[in-house]
Amino acid sequence: MSWPHLQVLPNITDRNFDPLVRYLFEIRNRERWLLEMGGEIVLYYRRKREGRICPNFNKIRGQHPQIEFCPYCFGTGYVGGFYRPLEIKVSILTPFNQRFKPTEQGIKNEAILNGWTLFEPNLQNGDFIVRKDGSRWWIIEKRETRWRSHVLHQNFTAEFIEKGHSIYKINM
Repeated sequence: MSWPHLQVLPNITDRNFDPLVRYLFEIRNRERWLLEMGGEIVLYYRRKREGRICPNFNKIRGQHPQIEFCPYCFGTGYVGGFYRPLEIKVSILTPFNQRFKPTEQGIKNEAILNGWTLFEPNLQNGDFIVRKDGSRWWIIEKRETRWRSHVLHQNFTAEFIEKGHSIYKINM
């Protein structure tokens, strides 16, 4: 008996795919597998770059008076500051380099870490990640690894955010 309303889709091996597309899929699958085996789950917060302007923003001067410690925008200039977090996997390549620098307010912890993640979501400077221990890290530099103009993965450099920063007031 035949079911006329069901459609049988051809197998992927039956389709005439370009071999280069198959290579791209295979490379991305292997990188995903690498992260599944040795990656670390983090929360990724994307910075708002449009929306309602923060009430503390001075429209006449075109600046924000308390840019880092604003309770409304967390330094982004837009109400809310960041979108809801995404759980992503990253691989930390090196243990973070920790340096202490004296400043007028006291000693600043200048810790840097390097890592990589998959081709999506697209990381941008100014976004931040939260590790399992609760530490928060600004994405300060992102580099893409490409193969024939397709992004395979993203390498990033992140900088430690001091505990007193308003970012720590964002609920996880």
